[in-house]
Amino acid sequence: MCWQQLVLAAVIVAGGTLGASLAAAEPLRWTKVTGDAGWRARDSQGEAVFRDQLWVLGGWFDSFQAPPRDVWSSPDGKTWKQVTPQAPWKHSDLPMSLVFNDRMWLMGGWYNGRLPGHSASSEVWATRDGENWQQVTDKAGWSPRISAGTVVFQGRIWVLGGTENYYFGDEASLKNDVWSSADGQTWELATDNAPWSPRAYHQAVVLNDRMYVLGGGNYVPKYHAVNDVWSSADGRHWERETESAPWGARLWFSSVVYRDR
Repeated sequence: MCWQQLVLAAVIVAGGTLGASLAAAEPLRWTKVTGDAGWRARDSQGEAVFRDQLWVLGGWFDSFQAPPRDVWSSPDGKTWKQVTPQAPWKHSDLPMSLVFNDRMWLMGGWYNGRLPGHSASSEVWATRDGENWQQVTDKAGWSPRISAGTVVFQGRIWVLGGTENYYFGDEASLKNDVWSSADGQTWELATDNAPWSPRAYHQAVVLNDRMYVLGGGNYVPKYHAVNDVWSSADGRHWERETESAPWGARLWFSSVVYRDR
């Protein structure tokens, strides 16, 4: 296994040529589906593909208000429907989201920006329709956190790393523990200290029966980013695929497995 098998959809760096080798081998042609989706402009939202729909879950408008709790869906990325204006979860800034066992899941996340009463969460929520949500647990086995890597692997949900604090944390807030669950309620610790450095804002994917952790780092109070790639077949034992992939060190990016890459 090697990094070249993974396709990265990342932030555009002005004046740069990140991912040029991949683009030269297999050009990716992008089409603008809409310049103005139905939902208000935001970032840091939960995202999923579920029941043949794209989903947007909460997110962030600015640092001095509570995050939105709306849920939107679309069959084509152009036409959007608000499924609910206010879901019961409130930690919707930088949550972890995925699809597992025919339900959409939202886990962890941050609430209230820089305002008093801010907090991270270890809550786990699930839904079958995007409108009606059930709290699977109000306190998962892992500590409250945001922006962890999450995947579905070997019939389990996995949470990899993350940070316990957003605006007010430090290097000690970063995690490199690995947890998994068969039901979202009961969690097992695979390792409390994976060999990859503690990090958040990274990505995790599954390819060829292995989990991959890519990039990430920290945002505040001191920015740092990495471009290493690690993989594991069991969540406990990890191999470093590369210390420095040819795409630049980064955080807050997207990754996807597409056409076996």
